[in-house]
Amino acid sequence: GRIEATGLGVYYCTREIMENEFVMNTAGFSSQNIGFQGKRFAVQGFGQVGYHSAKYIQDNGGIIVAVCDRTGGVLRQDGLDVDAVKQYKDEQGTVIGSYDSRTESLDASEEGANGSSLILSADVDALVLAATQQQINSENADLIKARLIFEAANGPVTPLAEDVLRQNGCIIVPDILVSAGGVTVSYFEWLKSLSQVRFGRLTKKWEEKSKTMLIDTWEDIGGQIDPKKKAS
Repeated sequence: GRIEATGLGVYYCTREIMENEFVMNTAGFSSQNIGFQGKRFAVQGFGQVGYHSAKYIQDNGGIIVAVCDRTGGVLRQDGLDVDAVKQYKDEQGTVIGSYDSRTESLDASEEGANGSSLILSADVDALVLAATQQQINSENADLIKARLIFEAANGPVTPLAEDVLRQNGCIIVPDILVSAGGVTVSYFEWLKSLSQVRFGRLTKKWEEKSKTMLIDTWEDIGGQIDPKKKAS
């Protein structure tokens, strides 16, 4: 559905990028370290996009080391349980305190604007920016340790920061690609509204064609189909 669409799209993007040997080599990963499994992530922003991005990444073999919201952030080198952090935030209104003393926390009131420096400077393989605009700028770009940055928010890296990051060998995957999952589902919602049809009817012709092809293939290799069932 639309709620998790952008986050799911972020996961697909991270997976495909990390399976690309050329991109990973360019980002400084060895050929033996290509792939999504076991990669360490920090996620800035823990709203709808940030949570679902982190959840799908973790469910499919990535390690979420750090997350933050507007109140502050938490970092745990052994990895966070994303659903446990989400449950704690729903109950307490913050991610701070969602883990024990082995977790490093940063309160936004101590940091200032958003309390996310803990997340941005985390020693991880990839950084998912799912908060808001201009989060990485010329003042903090040199603090970034991640080799891959995924723009799940709109314009989270400023042009000056982008120059610094590229000079440091960092690969930035742009928002127009990373957040495409939400845009794609929004298109289908728009199409559904214009056509005033159920979502299921959008794929009805494709399903009919694929089933007809399956039956034709079965008959080509000598199988038999009951005419009554074929007609139905």
